[in-house]
Amino acid sequence: MSDVERRPHAVDINERQSVQSHFSGAGVAPWRDRYFNTDFASVAFQDRLHAALDCLRDFGGAGMSVLDVGCGPGVEALAIRLQGHRVTACDLSFEMVQLTRQRLSHDEEAARVLVADSEKLPLKDSSFDAVIMLGVIAYSPRPEAMVAAVSRLLVPGGLLIISSVTRRALLSAISRTILGRWIGKNQQRATAEKKPAMKNSRAYRPAELDSLVMTCKFRKLTSYGIDYGRLSYSGRHLMSDDASIALSRKLSRIARLARFEFLQDYARLYVGCFQKQLSE
Repeated sequence: MSDVERRPHAVDINERQSVQSHFSGAGVAPWRDRYFNTDFASVAFQDRLHAALDCLRDFGGAGMSVLDVGCGPGVEALAIRLQGHRVTACDLSFEMVQLTRQRLSHDEEAARVLVADSEKLPLKDSSFDAVIMLGVIAYSPRPEAMVAAVSRLLVPGGLLIISSVTRRALLSAISRTILGRWIGKNQQRATAEKKPAMKNSRAYRPAELDSLVMTCKFRKLTSYGIDYGRLSYSGRHLMSDDASIALSRKLSRIARLARFEFLQDYARLYVGCFQKQLSE
């Protein structure tokens, strides 16, 4: 029996309630504004969305049926709709769902929004051409079950776009190690990567996430590494936001080259694009 099967159902319920609480009330505002701010951290999440949209565009033309799992404030769902797709969006947080409904209120015929658990979506099997899950897997107490659940909803050959925070960022690591050794061992602690704000969230290395998804009978199409951190010393950034964003994006472009894909292991955000196998 696997660890997932042994896990008490009550633990899953408590963790789901924790997710709902984390993305409700005061937890809504940071995500509502994140896709419109120009600071370094916000731009990284915007780049993550652009990578997902690029993958969606490259996979097929307009008119696909797309499921956005963990839709948050609705920016992703609106962007999907603007690409010409039909969109269904869901989230555990009622407040996030309300924001999404407001963003899509002008287009109710082509957009559906619901409060739902990603493992128990009240949707028909093989009813979507693509599923997008940006940052959601980190909060799942049963990630294998989540991937299996969305796989059920995809048509054979359908697209899964999934992302997670990783355990490292190249430039931040340089700040902590190389600069720390050259300039002062203990002064670099202030620049360490922040731990996930939510107790039960977890990070995935790219290889871990790839393995998790491909175990559920997907094949990898492409991937993106986004946000390589910032060079800092003693709690102070050594480059402006604009310069840091430009450098991080340059590293992302380099990592997309076949010979340098290993660099994606050193990005803070990872986006993987996978195709469901045509036969079981």
